[in-house]
Amino acid sequence: MPRYSFMRMRKLLMVTMICLGSSCSNIEKATPQPKSTFAQRPPVEMDVDPIMRGTIAGEAVLLGFNDTVVRGYGLVVGLKGTGSRAMPVEVRALLLREMGRRKMSDPLQNLGGSPSRLLDTDDVAAVIVEGIIPPGAVGGSKFDVRVYSAPGTSTTSLEGGRLWTTELRAGILMTGSQQSFPIADAGGPIFINPFSTAVAIGADAVDRLSGRILDGGTVLKDQSLKLRLATPSHNRTRTIQSAINGLFPREVGQRNDTAMGKSDELIDLTVPPSFKDRTGDFAQLIRHSPVDIGATEQTANNIRRSLLANPGAAEAAAWRWQALGKKCIPVIQELYTNPEE
Repeated sequence: MPRYSFMRMRKLLMVTMICLGSSCSNIEKATPQPKSTFAQRPPVEMDVDPIMRGTIAGEAVLLGFNDTVVRGYGLVVGLKGTGSRAMPVEVRALLLREMGRRKMSDPLQNLGGSPSRLLDTDDVAAVIVEGIIPPGAVGGSKFDVRVYSAPGTSTTSLEGGRLWTTELRAGILMTGSQQSFPIADAGGPIFINPFSTAVAIGADAVDRLSGRILDGGTVLKDQSLKLRLATPSHNRTRTIQSAINGLFPREVGQRNDTAMGKSDELIDLTVPPSFKDRTGDFAQLIRHSPVDIGATEQTANNIRRSLLANPGAAEAAAWRWQALGKKCIPVIQELYTNPEE
C-alpha cells in the first residue's frame, strides 16, 4: 500500500474518533437510580399470658380496641326560667354559628325569634355533652350521653329540658377552628336522676344541673377495627383472615367479609350485623379466637389445663371458649365438678 494512502487513512480514523467523542459528550445520560432504602418494619414482640397462646391476640394487635370519649357544647331548650343567658363568649359564638349552619332560624320563631334573641333568655342553657362510643361501633348505632351545665353559666336546673342536636368530637373540648371532625351527634329529652346524690345542692339533694339522654347519641360513621400483625407475613395474614371468616362468616346484609387482608401486616375488620349492638364483645372474641380453627377439642382442652394451672385467667378462658363455640361445651362441663371451682 502506498505510504500516502496509509497516512490518509490514519488521519481519517483520528477525525472519526474525535467526532464520535464529541457526539457522545452531548448525549443526555440517565440519572443513576438511588438504591432502595426500604427496610422492613422490625417484628413487634408479643408478650401474652400462656392461656392466650395460639390466639389472634398472640400474633396481632387490635387497632381501635379502646372506647372513644366524645364531647361537645350544646344548647338545652324548654327550660322555664331555670336556664342562663350568661355564658362564655366563645361558647355563645359557637352556638350561634351552629344554629345558623343548621338553618334553625325558622323553627325558632315559636321560641322567641332569632338565635341571638333566644340565647338572651333564661329558658335555654349552654351545656357540655359527653358520651362513650364502644370499639368498632357502626354508623347509626346509639349510645347514652351525659349532659351538664357548662362552667361560666348561672343555670339552676336542666329538668324538663331538651338538648338540640349537637355534634360530638373526640379529644379535648374546643370551640375554635381547630376542632376535630365530628364522629357522632346527640340530642333529645334530658332525664334527671330523681334520687339524692352526694354532689347535689339544695333541700331535696337532687342534682338538677346534670342529666342523661338514653340512646341520645348516634354514631355518624363506622369506627374502624384493624389487626396489625406483630411480624409482617402474607402467609400469616391469609391464615388469620381465613380463621376469622371461618368463625364469623358473612351474614345477610353484610357488605364485606368479616376479615379482609390489606397488606402483609394489616387486616380490615367488618362488624357483622348480629354484633351491631355488641361491638365490644365482637372485639374481644376476635382477640381470643384461635388461629388454627381445625382443632377445636384440642384447643378447648388446652384452655382447660391452663385454667386449672392458673385460676386467675378465668375471664380469658371464658372468652376463648366462647370464641370456639358450642363444640367446647363438653370440656367446660367437666369443670363443674372440679374442687377448685
